[in-house]
Amino acid sequence: MNLCWNEIKKKSHNLRARLEAFSDHSGKLQLPLQEIIDWLSQKDEELSAQLPLQGDVALVQQEKETHAAFMEEVKSKGPYIYSVLESAQAFLSQHPFEELEESHSESKDTSPRQRIQNLSRFVWKQATVASELWEKLTARCVDQHRHIEHTLEHLLEIQGAMEELSSTLTQAEGVRATWEPIGDLFIDSLPEHIQAIKVCRDPSLTET
Repeated sequence: MNLCWNEIKKKSHNLRARLEAFSDHSGKLQLPLQEIIDWLSQKDEELSAQLPLQGDVALVQQEKETHAAFMEEVKSKGPYIYSVLESAQAFLSQHPFEELEESHSESKDTSPRQRIQNLSRFVWKQATVASELWEKLTARCVDQHRHIEHTLEHLLEIQGAMEELSSTLTQAEGVRATWEPIGDLFIDSLPEHIQAIKVCRDPSLTET
């Protein structure tokens, strides 16, 4: 009887030790995964705050430089994120979990096996969210970079057209400045026009 009881206690102790080791391992993944999720969510909000683009060429050029620095920051975080996600994938391949039916998932079973399943499931959920946020952020970064490039190119075309128009107007103003005022021409020639009219009315005036 004592031998049987000791065997049960030994198995229970081994199972508890295994669960503690498993919990410690999963805990080392849960914390960095949550930090990644929080960081990616924050960067997604910062990226949204960069829109809409406003201002002239200088301001959009400044926004382009700001976004380039933002993309570099995101890119530098990539190796760490991939490392954590790969560790999570390796962990889940060693400790797969079974999809439970709804009735079972709502049960209050806290057996060691169920606790291990729950921890694996939680790590999987975190890794899935982190992976989706990473893909979303990197895709948005590329799209926004293209949008800024297109906007800047369009503004430069408009600026070039305006500068060309301004140059044309300046040249036109210069040409117009060389013209004699129409009013002055009319006033100076007014006596001649009056005399011509008088001659037309009375041809004898040409004899005087």
